[in-house]
Amino acid sequence: MDLIKFKTFYTVAELKSFSKAAETLYFTQPAISAQIKDLEYEYGEKLFNREGRKIEITKAGEVLLSYAESMLKLFDESKYAVNFVKEKEKGLIQFGVSTFPGTHYLPPFMKEFKNLYPESTFSLSVKNAKIIREMVLKRELEFGIIGSIESFSPQKGLNEETLLEDEVVLAVNNDHYLSSKEYIEIEDLEPIVLISGFKNTVSRQVTRKLFFKHGIERKISYEIEDKGMIKTMIQNGLGCAFFARSEVQQEEEAGWLTLLKVKSENLTRKIILVSHINHDLAYIPIVYKFSERGKGGPPSGGDPRLVIRISAGK
Repeated sequence: MDLIKFKTFYTVAELKSFSKAAETLYFTQPAISAQIKDLEYEYGEKLFNREGRKIEITKAGEVLLSYAESMLKLFDESKYAVNFVKEKEKGLIQFGVSTFPGTHYLPPFMKEFKNLYPESTFSLSVKNAKIIREMVLKRELEFGIIGSIESFSPQKGLNEETLLEDEVVLAVNNDHYLSSKEYIEIEDLEPIVLISGFKNTVSRQVTRKLFFKHGIERKISYEIEDKGMIKTMIQNGLGCAFFARSEVQQEEEAGWLTLLKVKSENLTRKIILVSHINHDLAYIPIVYKFSERGKGGPPSGGDPRLVIRISAGK
């Protein structure tokens, strides 16, 4: 039997329409009908009941549908695996990383990976997390590593796994009246002057949710896109701002800023691994290395001569 017939059967069942299946698969409608009839002949069972333009899958069709889906998935996986071997010989793995994990987590990891595989090279281009998800879904990237203020249900066709969480803290000037505290209470938030990024940044999302939760009015005095400028403004006593701890850890260690937790609040930013639901990432050494956070080496048989292309974004 031809795999194309199973693809046709699956598409008709999903769309509940012969005409829509014909448009999707670029076949004529008579060709779609003929392929379904061939399958019905092979199995000796009717797969669809037709009443005018309305069709309903039969019980026999429902049984076959799960097998058809498995066969098509296995076929896609086999194409991907063969293509991976081909690309591997070229020394190329493509994956995406958004700005936050790309800036604060990937560089040390890249150094460690480079020490393991000296011949590997990296080429970066900038994309945002939404585009990275779309590129993974289209299989233009092997996988993506993105930052998010909270976990979302993965969109259809994708797997999303939280690799780690980064604590979100309030950064203040060392002379700020809150700087001597071990942590801040909710009531301490009411009078503070905030410096905020734009609406999709960590600081904006955290403050919106936190302040709304406790019925506190936010006093945003400055909206600044550049995080380096926000840090400088805090040092000069112009206000305070929320950051993921990794974004301001160096400034704290250098003694330039004081970082404070909000008592009784679990404020975190997540680092998420995004992959296609039909992709097995276990045999890609760089994924294994990142997800294991340096525990052990890549799987046996991993090619040390990898050229890694990274698409980076927000």
